[in-house]
Amino acid sequence: MPVSQDKVTWTRLEVDERRKRWLEKKIGGMSYPAIAAEEGMHNLRAIQKQVKKYLERYHTPTAEAWRAIQAARLEKLIEVHWPKALEGDKDATATVLKLIERECRLMGLDLTQETPLVQQINQILISYQQSQDWRLQAEEGEEAPALPAESGDMEPKGADAD
Repeated sequence: MPVSQDKVTWTRLEVDERRKRWLEKKIGGMSYPAIAAEEGMHNLRAIQKQVKKYLERYHTPTAEAWRAIQAARLEKLIEVHWPKALEGDKDATATVLKLIERECRLMGLDLTQETPLVQQINQILISYQQSQDWRLQAEEGEEAPALPAESGDMEPKGADAD
């Protein structure tokens, strides 16, 4: 079924090839206005929609696809600066390190910044470990320390002291 776009009739294969070409240009760092100018088109929104349709057609979730695009861009930049960094260029080294840090944040590998969820998980793990320590001490016949709630260390909020 031919598709009409800007007074040109496109086959399904041509439409997919065009969408793929636009996606590759976007991955390569081109803006939608630059892609439109290069393709001789005036409707930027149409290009955005077509790129999104291509991603959806091939079952790639949009957020994951854009994460992959950003990762590919970062890899290209690292590739450019890497040889200079290895030669001892301080600016290139600083650039590579910043790019690697950015890539780690993008991929969720940066553990230096604790998100609220990570903090909550860490607190749960600490509490679990403490409860296991108390359980083991009790099984070994040692006097286990009182839990904070049992020892009165944690007063309910709003409680009046008598």
